[in-house]
Amino acid sequence: MSPELCPAGGVPRSDPALAPLTVEERSGVAGVSDRRYRIGIPVCSPPATTAVR
Repeated sequence: MSPELCPAGGVPRSDPALAPLTVEERSGVAGVSDRRYRIGIPVCSPPATTAVR
């Protein structure tokens, strides 16, 4: 899963903390910038359950 943040003021390339999160891809959505922040979130599998008798 990777939520994307599209700040109204744009995405500065010079910010060293946010630069690794910056992606530039065609958004395909009117009003959404092609340059935005993408934050990867690891998705864990649900815990395995064992039937108990």
